[in-house]
Amino acid sequence: MHPPTHRKPPRVLRRVFLLVAPLALSVFSLGPASAVSRCTDAKGKVTFQDAACDATATAKGVDTSDAFSTRPKAASPGPGARLAGTAAPATDPGTASGDYATARGTWRGPVQFQITVGGVRDIAAQAVTAAVLDIRPTGEVAGVIPSAGCKLSGLAREFVTPNSATLDVSLKGCDDPRFNRRFTGHLISNVKAKEASLQLNAIAMPLLSGKSQQASLDAVFKR
Repeated sequence: MHPPTHRKPPRVLRRVFLLVAPLALSVFSLGPASAVSRCTDAKGKVTFQDAACDATATAKGVDTSDAFSTRPKAASPGPGARLAGTAAPATDPGTASGDYATARGTWRGPVQFQITVGGVRDIAAQAVTAAVLDIRPTGEVAGVIPSAGCKLSGLAREFVTPNSATLDVSLKGCDDPRFNRRFTGHLISNVKAKEASLQLNAIAMPLLSGKSQQASLDAVFKR
């Protein structure tokens, strides 16, 4: 009687086993499923990652394209629209809905341009036009004055109380080049009147004639 022989499995079966075994091990070695965050960067690119979104990936700026346009209403987020741990928008929504107790947030309203030469106001430089200004929680300031061609940027710091701020900003691209300079001043919000006043003045520059030249901006803003 011949001893039992152990036949080798067919070559095809061996190949299938070699391919399937690692996959089976990887499946059984997986732990509990981890939460995945859907992140959108400043350019609108969407990525998915296990960790929470980076603060800059979810921050959104304020639309400064038109100072007198109706402020867009915030869309109500659907289920799971905002994951835990994601950053808040760049501007606190509370400051865009009528909170005058803080200087932070978005302001809109008319701004008046003025130039004074040697203590005499230049009537030709006077103009009143629409503007929008955004003071962000980070202290960054951004704004635009469309009809004058001006873009505004700089920094803001709290001044005495939360409803007032010291601004140090620069204007660029203005149609009147005399306003393309650095301005300093204050924005003060009045809770009772539900408005804010802005006053900015440029550093006086001596002219060849020996007369000083000073540019100023005055505005009345609403939320």
